[in-house]
Amino acid sequence: MFNYSLISEKAKESKYWNEYAQTMPREKLEAIQLKRLKNLLEYAYENNPFYKKLYDHHGVNVYEIQTLEDFKTKIPLTDKPMMQPSQSEDNCYGDNIATDSSFIVAHFMTSGTTGKPLNEATEDYGMWRVGEAWCPAYWGAGIRPEDSFYFAFDFGQFAGFWSAYYGALRFGAKIISGAGAGVTSEKRIQQILDLKPTVLVATPTYALHLANVAKKMGVDLKSASIKFHVGAGEPGAVSVPRIRTRLEDAWGGCDCAEVLGVSELNVVAPSCQELCGFHEHEMYQYAWIRDLDGKEVGEGEIGERIVTSLNSYTTLWINYRTHDLVRPSYSCGCGSTWTLYEGGVLGRTDNMTTYKGTNIYQAAVEDIVSSIPEASDYFQLIITREKDEDYMRIRLEPIPSVKEEQYVSLAETISQKVKQNIGVTLPVDIVPVESLPRYEVKTKRIIDERPKEFKMELAKKVKTFV
Repeated sequence: MFNYSLISEKAKESKYWNEYAQTMPREKLEAIQLKRLKNLLEYAYENNPFYKKLYDHHGVNVYEIQTLEDFKTKIPLTDKPMMQPSQSEDNCYGDNIATDSSFIVAHFMTSGTTGKPLNEATEDYGMWRVGEAWCPAYWGAGIRPEDSFYFAFDFGQFAGFWSAYYGALRFGAKIISGAGAGVTSEKRIQQILDLKPTVLVATPTYALHLANVAKKMGVDLKSASIKFHVGAGEPGAVSVPRIRTRLEDAWGGCDCAEVLGVSELNVVAPSCQELCGFHEHEMYQYAWIRDLDGKEVGEGEIGERIVTSLNSYTTLWINYRTHDLVRPSYSCGCGSTWTLYEGGVLGRTDNMTTYKGTNIYQAAVEDIVSSIPEASDYFQLIITREKDEDYMRIRLEPIPSVKEEQYVSLAETISQKVKQNIGVTLPVDIVPVESLPRYEVKTKRIIDERPKEFKMELAKKVKTFV
């Protein structure tokens, strides 16, 4: 797929995977996006039952969309719950499927962290494009096609790391799979020692777990072959600096990269090589940021990321609510003109907690907890509802060397640091070592214990406009 020897020396020395695309003037970039959006809307209306029904219901004439402002204000938003009802055993993909579905090459499902999993169909074009969207993160971190990738996870129906695999193929690198029946963390450590890959692809939590397993095995990873860690599925490898520091220390000074992905959309945002956040991959997707009333936010303001995939022509995702809260910036020290999300995803509209007038975001709490030496990488943020108010508390495992009589002191230390940095006091529960779940793919940090009826009402209040 990629012959490294055929590209020019100038291209090899560039700090960008695709310098032309990543530094394109915004006027030109937006003109390309508008043209592709208009084509996509017409294709959706003529070939996809879900979108034809949606646009007819709202009286939208897709052929009259002439500007990006038209698109943002006249095209209805879509959301995961809108797609789920028509999916069934007899109708796998529901109404959101192109009438000519003969070119489907892959079936996936969403990870299911927020409700019932959603079936996804992808064509060959979409798989290669979402794979290539990883390549700016690979290249920006210093990875080159002569490197070799080790995938430390089982290949299931979750699309996230499948796209990373396609990206490595598009990159032209060697692939080593860590999947297989009975492949334990100990076996993966041994495979890394034997096969000497230079790139580890794993969630940050699992990469740190592998490091702990290696330590128990008496293996010094500082002398192992891994030079790079590529993370996804959860914040950490880039977006939480202190977790990044732990990864670098655990894996012998490795360099880190990360992607922000939404698997059902076939889109990813590669991490900036300056490690300050993520760039929207604006050649393959169009995104804009709005507040909960539907108004577009300004630069530096926090809002919800609304994305349209320009990759997929089987199941379509147009003006789709990601529920990710981000802070956009339209300039970056790396020189890329693609929109930057400073600090990555700050939280989610359905998991953000407002407590005593303060918005509490998951990423901010993670950064604080990871700065405490006695705190392990295994913790949860518990949301409850009491007396018509939301409450959040932290449930955390200490590192093994912390004795039980030190738990109270550790809890007080964490609570005080949260108070200093965020401005609110969160209770902290210290639980025994190895009592919290371990995950190979997405770590579930947010545990929402609010009543089901309240969460349903909350979903209604988060407005969808037309």
